[in-house]
Amino acid sequence: MCAEKNEGFEKCMRFQSETGFRLIILDKDDHIAANNIEFCNLVFVLEGEIEFSSSDFLRQRFKQDDFFFLPHATGIYGTAVVDSRVLLLSFGNRVELPCDNCTLYSYVKSYNYVKEEKDVSNLFRPLQVTPQVKLFEDQMVSYLLAAKKIPCDYLYDLKQKELFIILTYNYTRKELAEFFYPVLGYGTSFKQRFQAIYRNGLSISEIASKMNMSLRTFSRKFYVEFGEPARYWLLKQKAKNIRLKLSIPGITISDIIMEFDFTDMSHFTKFCKHFYDCTPAELMRQIK
Repeated sequence: MCAEKNEGFEKCMRFQSETGFRLIILDKDDHIAANNIEFCNLVFVLEGEIEFSSSDFLRQRFKQDDFFFLPHATGIYGTAVVDSRVLLLSFGNRVELPCDNCTLYSYVKSYNYVKEEKDVSNLFRPLQVTPQVKLFEDQMVSYLLAAKKIPCDYLYDLKQKELFIILTYNYTRKELAEFFYPVLGYGTSFKQRFQAIYRNGLSISEIASKMNMSLRTFSRKFYVEFGEPARYWLLKQKAKNIRLKLSIPGITISDIIMEFDFTDMSHFTKFCKHFYDCTPAELMRQIK
């Protein structure tokens, strides 16, 4: 229900969400950075070119008409290579659609090899916009740039559903299964709950508490579902985030030791040799 305002336009009472569509205008060399994004994001490059790094890939370039997916709890760092415009859709972990034929979650079941893939970074596949997706982009930009905006979450919620329906009819099951794997690949209720709760920096005991489980029960279930101890899985995520952080200009090894709670250089060196098979200095040279 929309409430009329004195200024002559209506503002929806629900228009306060951090999710939804945004238009981001970047000048050359502008940066985008976040340690732990709260929502899933679809990023459409409308104009220009951006270089992006995340916890799963480093320094990948995206040009006009590319779009890509960033799952929640991901660290990101991006730079505009030239003046650029980006359409961003932020949304929760699960997208409910009224059409059963357009349920994205059903697509992973058709591609068992996707489930078996150990390294999600190997699945990262940006997509190219189709004519129908391009029309959708243009319409959203017109909404967001209009002198008299429509500040109603109901409209943007419908537009989000429309976009996902368009995607299901413009791309193959294989393409969508790979594209959305970070949120689609959690088939069991335990994995879905874990994925919704997980944030970088949370300890095993904190995650177990948020899932209303004892530490022992959580650890046992995690091992059954993921095939490895929770502690080791979290350390691998830490290793990904360290690589991302080191790719940012100006970041030093000392910064990493402090931010990621290593006791000293020896502790960090041991970590690097285990997860990267090299010393911290060698890792810096590889990334920089």
